[in-house]
Amino acid sequence: MVTGRDDANETLAEHTVARLVERLSAPAPAPSGGAASALTAAMAAALVEMVARGSPAWASAAEAAARAAALRARLLDLADEDTRAFANVLHVARQTRDAPAEERDAAMRHALAAAAEPPRAIAEAAGELAQVADAAAAAGKEPMRADAAVAATLARGAAAAALQVVAANLAGVPAGGAAPASS
Repeated sequence: MVTGRDDANETLAEHTVARLVERLSAPAPAPSGGAASALTAAMAAALVEMVARGSPAWASAAEAAARAAALRARLLDLADEDTRAFANVLHVARQTRDAPAEERDAAMRHALAAAAEPPRAIAEAAGELAQVADAAAAAGKEPMRADAAVAATLARGAAAAALQVVAANLAGVPAGGAAPASS
């Protein structure tokens, strides 16, 4: 259940799953692909933590659980960073709408380059998580290894998706100088 606070003051991690999915489905430009990638990878990290904590015979389980927990926290923060960064792109687009084309395009290129940083970090964290998940799939408790394999698949998908967002943001100002529709 949503706490009654305004969504702008609430982190994405504070939403229920239903509310989060509702926000992602809204015709608003953010949160979108970058945040969804981060949240997907954060769920994968939780699966790795589960497998590691449930695998007492695995010598590296405690280390894997701790690393997955740290990555989960980082990815949740990055989901919000991505949303804020793309909100800034939209703000810059509005603020420079009547500026000369060269000035507007330069401001947009700068804002889009900055907006590429959170999804780049998401891809990096998700890639690292995939390695931890692979280790859990290989060494975790037998009945839980499928969960670790799912985590690895989700993490790799999240990394690939985040890189698509990076590429879209780094493509720069679209023809006509309009702001892109999503992050």
